[in-house]
Amino acid sequence: MICNCEVKSKEFIISEVINEENLLSSYNFTNNSSSLNIFTMKCIYTLFSKEGLKSNIGNYVMVVNLIIFIVIGILFYKVEFVFLIDKINKIRIIKKAKNTKSKIDNKNKNKKLKENPIKKKSGKIVTNNSKKIDNHEKEKINSKRILVSSNIKSSKIGLMPLKKEKGLFGSSKKNIEIHKNKIKKNEILETVTDYELNSFSYEKALKNDKRTFVQYYKSLLKTKHPIIFSFIPINDYNPKLIKISLFFILFTNMYIINVLFFNESTIHKIYKDGGIYNLANFVKDIICSFFIAHFLYIIIKYIFLSERNIVNFKNRTKNANFEKLKTLLSFKYICFFILGFLFFAIFWYYLSSFCAVFKNSQIYLIKNTLICLIISFVYPFVINLLPCTFRIISLRRKSRKWIYNISKVLQFI
Repeated sequence: MICNCEVKSKEFIISEVINEENLLSSYNFTNNSSSLNIFTMKCIYTLFSKEGLKSNIGNYVMVVNLIIFIVIGILFYKVEFVFLIDKINKIRIIKKAKNTKSKIDNKNKNKKLKENPIKKKSGKIVTNNSKKIDNHEKEKINSKRILVSSNIKSSKIGLMPLKKEKGLFGSSKKNIEIHKNKIKKNEILETVTDYELNSFSYEKALKNDKRTFVQYYKSLLKTKHPIIFSFIPINDYNPKLIKISLFFILFTNMYIINVLFFNESTIHKIYKDGGIYNLANFVKDIICSFFIAHFLYIIIKYIFLSERNIVNFKNRTKNANFEKLKTLLSFKYICFFILGFLFFAIFWYYLSSFCAVFKNSQIYLIKNTLICLIISFVYPFVINLLPCTFRIISLRRKSRKWIYNISKVLQFI
């Protein structure tokens, strides 16, 4: 036998050992950091033994997650990526049609101006027929024409001159403009996603976004709650299979980060409690694990989801290259699945080796992870109250752009 124990620098008496609670945990007999358990990855024979794999909860959890991730990757490239490209192509066709229509309208407008030149003299308008009409009278005629063209039932009446101010054409120009603005706002709200609405600039939101506090709150829950975002269909430009895979990535991150906090000091506390699960011993580790996993989840969503890229393509008037966007998304998702597979494989080995070595501590680890996951389900209901409050205040009270900017930052947390 070769003894590797260090020479005792101090002798302890029985009373000191009894009163010192963390004496055993303060002496790390493995000569490794007590905050990390990477050393368990050395135990290859323990992991790949019959007992090491049979009663290994981490092994079963990670194998299931890895299989689901691989199946999602195959289905995505066989089916959903084609649908995503088709959706982008439809946006491209609509953009092209709108641009063509606007060009034709501009040409027709210029043509009419050439055929009927208008000259302004001393507040009056002179046409080819040398008819002088006051500017005020011209505004009345134009307002009547707008109302006639917007009313379907009265489309056959035509643009006849009217003398009465009340009745069908009695509405003021202000009311007509309000009606036109409402139609435009409704069209905008129907054609954009929640992400687009929430990303409006302050000026655009002030003009078009008339949602209530509850409506905005619901839109944030759709995009930020893990269950709603991953499994409930919503109107967005993110592939459904990618969103589902993100949920399993979130769960795996929480599992792994909880393992990193599960050190010898934690095991010593479990021993002191007689093997009873005491939540008070794990509160700090669970909260830290949640926030680290949550911010990793936000970063992964920002990098690998497609909605931001597609919305930029949709709103860009110039240099909107369809092939470039297609290549970008293809490269992005290839990287997503390759990196995801590698990380799942590494995490499987690390988590399985830990569970094989500390097999009696597995149940405590899975409990910590489930509590962490439950917190992630509750957290969006609480944190999303902040951006909603700031946004509504900024839009209801004008000239509060800085408050609106705070709400846009908070809605990504």
